[in-house]
Amino acid sequence: MQVDASQPPGQARTTRARSALRSPTSLLLVAGEPVVGMLLVELVGTRLELTMLFVHPSQQRTGTGRSLVTALVGRFPAVSAWSAAPEVCEALGFRRTGRARDDEVELSS
Repeated sequence: MQVDASQPPGQARTTRARSALRSPTSLLLVAGEPVVGMLLVELVGTRLELTMLFVHPSQQRTGTGRSLVTALVGRFPAVSAWSAAPEVCEALGFRRTGRARDDEVELSS
């Protein structure tokens, strides 16, 4: 599945992000002033799962996303992500675990 960075996330992803933002087991990291990137993670069991990563289009491919992930993993080493576009997560430093569900692949830090 190809990720189109010019399109906003779909309704299902937006609903999940809103729900996660209300959860006491979620963490939101923000980059920049004004904000140019956000990373949302949720505590699932004993690890954090990367729920959403947003980088303003003007700041994409500048290292903003990688710096958010690096800061997160530096503080919480056990982070995983499920992605239909695993190459995006691999570019951020994640590696495939070999597990899959539906059309998504699990990656870990």
